[in-house]
Amino acid sequence: MVSVKAPLSDGATVVRPCVARQSVGSGVRSRERGIPVDSPAGEGYFRMLRGQPIPGRGSLPGNVDMRKRAPRPARVLWPVSLLMILWIAAGSASLAGVTSLLLDSEPGEFIGEGQFTFYTPDDGTLQLQPFIPSTTHDVHLEFRAPFSVHWSLNFAAPPQEALAVGTYEGAVPVFRQGRGQPGLGVGGGRDGIARGCLNTSGRFEVKQIDFDPGGVLAHFRATFEQVCGGLVLRGEVRFDADVPVVLQAPTHLTAVEGRELSFGVRGLDTQGNPVALEATGLPPGASFSDSGDGTGRFAWTPAVGQAGPFLLALDGESAGGDTDVVHTHLDAIPDFDDFDHPIPFTTLPFVSVVYNPEISPAADDPICPSPSLEPIPVPLPPGPDRGSVWYAYTPAENGGVQVTAQARSRIDGPPVGLVGVSVFTGERGALEPRACGGPAARFTAVAGLTYHIKVDVAPASQLKVSAVALPPPPANDDFDAATVVGTLPFSDAIDTRGAMFEPGEPRHCAQAPQDPGQDPGTGGEGPGYGGQGPIGPPFGSASSRQVTNVWYSYAPPEGMRVTVDTSGSNYAAQITAFSGGRGALVPLGCDPARLSFTALADQTYQVMIAGSLSAHGDLLQVLFTGMPALRIQVAVDAVGALDPRTGTALIRGMARCTRPARIVLDGRLRQERRRVQGGFEAVVACDGATPWRAEVTPDRSRNGPRRFAIGPAEAVFRAVGVPDDNPDDAAVDGDRAPISLKGGPPR
Repeated sequence: MVSVKAPLSDGATVVRPCVARQSVGSGVRSRERGIPVDSPAGEGYFRMLRGQPIPGRGSLPGNVDMRKRAPRPARVLWPVSLLMILWIAAGSASLAGVTSLLLDSEPGEFIGEGQFTFYTPDDGTLQLQPFIPSTTHDVHLEFRAPFSVHWSLNFAAPPQEALAVGTYEGAVPVFRQGRGQPGLGVGGGRDGIARGCLNTSGRFEVKQIDFDPGGVLAHFRATFEQVCGGLVLRGEVRFDADVPVVLQAPTHLTAVEGRELSFGVRGLDTQGNPVALEATGLPPGASFSDSGDGTGRFAWTPAVGQAGPFLLALDGESAGGDTDVVHTHLDAIPDFDDFDHPIPFTTLPFVSVVYNPEISPAADDPICPSPSLEPIPVPLPPGPDRGSVWYAYTPAENGGVQVTAQARSRIDGPPVGLVGVSVFTGERGALEPRACGGPAARFTAVAGLTYHIKVDVAPASQLKVSAVALPPPPANDDFDAATVVGTLPFSDAIDTRGAMFEPGEPRHCAQAPQDPGQDPGTGGEGPGYGGQGPIGPPFGSASSRQVTNVWYSYAPPEGMRVTVDTSGSNYAAQITAFSGGRGALVPLGCDPARLSFTALADQTYQVMIAGSLSAHGDLLQVLFTGMPALRIQVAVDAVGALDPRTGTALIRGMARCTRPARIVLDGRLRQERRRVQGGFEAVVACDGATPWRAEVTPDRSRNGPRRFAIGPAEAVFRAVGVPDDNPDDAAVDGDRAPISLKGGPPR
């Protein structure tokens, strides 16, 4: 991935991927007592709930104990009942094996996008970075979770020092450490967008660091504060860490309006004794009860209209005064299993993650047709193990939109399989399809019109649906607006990220490479070809539909061998060439990056360049080159020689070519009156005009050898020429030629 350095207003520099959409999240939208968490007041309120002073923006207060500032979440890796037996038997002073990652980003902070995030092993994997070894001097961890969530965390002692328990002030990026300077680097992001900051400052406190006898990091725990662009990212990482109190609660849950959601919470101290439990940030109408035995229960039935995100803090305190806190993200949604209760949104970008969604089919669920207007069941129609959920988008302005769906299988369930996105307008019972795709669909939205988005999926542990605005489409997005290719060579570089799919466009043949010998046909006889569509024959399987295309047209002044090359693009740009016009396209071949075909004079050819389901488009670089097409002509002399001793014949001729080429000639010589024939072959290194000759031996019969005789004969032959400078080019010639065989020894 290519990156660029983008300066911030205060001189800091951020490493931003060129292909990444630069957007900053709006932060956590949880509410308690009507206060949004991502507002200044809400930020301070929730910091107060966590026992943290409200920090000043853009600076790290001096002489402050980070153990009081940084949240200290915990999540046990094994069932609490088993831990109680082990802890009591061991009599340990602390509980072992807690792994978690907490990130608390100030609003506007670049790396954390202003969000509060808490992860445990239920969400992903925290592990040693595989390519950067951790040593007694430095620790390098990474966290990975579904939907391309990735965070890297790097802690280093000053050069020539060992990393030890204690506080490290004045930390700089690990790659810029100088004498006496500790190193700190936290970066990463969601949706595969890597975020980093070159000019950071900060501090961190190591609470635990242990290595096993082999020198491998065994236990680590640290809190940190990192400043990027004047804003602070705080957090805590626990890697199989020892903690005095363990709390067990889910980290992410989805509540459906009108349905009760409840879950239990457990807490133990170092001796396996119960701790006192308390919940803060309860949504309106929710309750939490502490049973007094180290367990508690949260219960909530969201009311209609209460949809939105909430952040719940669950605190535990032991009899000895040790405390800890874990966090549960609650998202209340409408009953989106039914068309009449979709999850609505009006602005982009939009992201929705639903945990353990209830999905079922409806009798009137529409099935999106294929681009050729034939009903192709992709996404698969609802069945006993599949269903559909609904979203509704009403834009404020016109523009292109891409909707993408991803699903994560349940641990105890079957694989999710295909996920399908379809877009409709209209009303229930009279829906009109606007876009039909696999895991992603694109459409052009009109302001004020509601678009009903259906996602077909099997039961999943997580369902993520996102929608983003697209750049304007390129000028040659439509078949009828193809870019005209002029004199060769011709090159073009365009941004295809906003390309759309035109109904009736042929599908590309990404899985069917060019086969020069394939009969193109129009009836679907060859592999990779489908039935006739409004523009032409669609290619590929049904799963390849809704792939975006751009178009070029070329009419050569003379016969040309044309090569189209997209290898300079930063995505897989599939090439397909056609002859003919709208409604009568005939495929000539296809290839993922380089395609050659022969174009005849005064005919117009269409070249479609398509993306894929995973990469609809980006920077397309296309190059058209060509040279006059190879032409060959093979002639046979009218008189041949006959060897009367053997009955063999010698025929001669001349091979002509427009470029140096290797011509392979094969045929048969026949004398019908005598019922004698024999095959011949010649290989000619043609260089303009080159003579050739071939000796013809008669075929044997059941009664023994046959012989050619003096008199008339006929040669039937076929010649294939391949030029020396382009083995992809080829020319064919063939004919029937009368020959008069005359006696005399061959010369």
